[in-house]
Amino acid sequence: MIKTFKLFGLILLIFAISSILVFGQKTYLQSNGLIFREDFKVLATGNYSNIETPYIFVARDKKTYYQLQNLVEGLPKDIDFKKNAVVAGFGGERSSGGWTVDIRKKSARVLVDLKSPGKDTMTTQAITTPFKVSLIPLNEGEELPLDITASYLKNSKTFQVKKGDFEYTGGIAGIRKKFNAVGTIQIITFGDYVTVLFDLKGKGTEQNRKLAEIASGTLKNGNILLSRLDAGSFVENPNPPFMVKGIMKDKQLSLNFEPLSSNIADGFRGKGNLTASLIK
Repeated sequence: MIKTFKLFGLILLIFAISSILVFGQKTYLQSNGLIFREDFKVLATGNYSNIETPYIFVARDKKTYYQLQNLVEGLPKDIDFKKNAVVAGFGGERSSGGWTVDIRKKSARVLVDLKSPGKDTMTTQAITTPFKVSLIPLNEGEELPLDITASYLKNSKTFQVKKGDFEYTGGIAGIRKKFNAVGTIQIITFGDYVTVLFDLKGKGTEQNRKLAEIASGTLKNGNILLSRLDAGSFVENPNPPFMVKGIMKDKQLSLNFEPLSSNIADGFRGKGNLTASLIK
């Protein structure tokens, strides 16, 4: 009888171990169709994608997520964006295997990194295009504290804001506030897709207002469309996100910020526009 229990226990242990998928030195568990990692759920990962240059894509709403589904096959059909964000990292074309995209927590932020194979690592001598898509636990109105290593910014363009006008209205007292904005905007593109990194702040007495966010969308014939961008502290809370439309042409960038529809009672709504010039 005791031997039977020992044999049963051994079978259970073998089954548990076999359910663990090991990639390099990281351990993953398969559950409910998703791969669970130390911190973030991995929605998709692999060595081959259609993205030949390093690229980052961030989805915080369904429309943007549908665009990502055109870039990566086999992603879950629906995501609860009230509780999550989706971050995708594409490593671009590499001359061998062993390259990996890493999306992990670093302090209180999210780091997207591209790792090369170690010196003594055996790799396949074939061209690869590594990628990873991760689910980041994040409430709908929270800022995504994302850091991107230099590998992803080599082909980016940086614009300096020349003129920025913003305002918000709302609240019980019917407040109306206008201010100017300064800062930089960094743009990464792949085909008809664009990712925009905003590093803006208010000017003068409003310098404590910040819009430090990242959003992805489309870029077609120079026309930019971001279906969702958090307003940061450019608009008092509670507030709906911005929808951003604009044009990038001849080293010039112009963007228009409009509030998305909202059912928030006594909330605030912001809007703005800016022009910027390419500096590098």
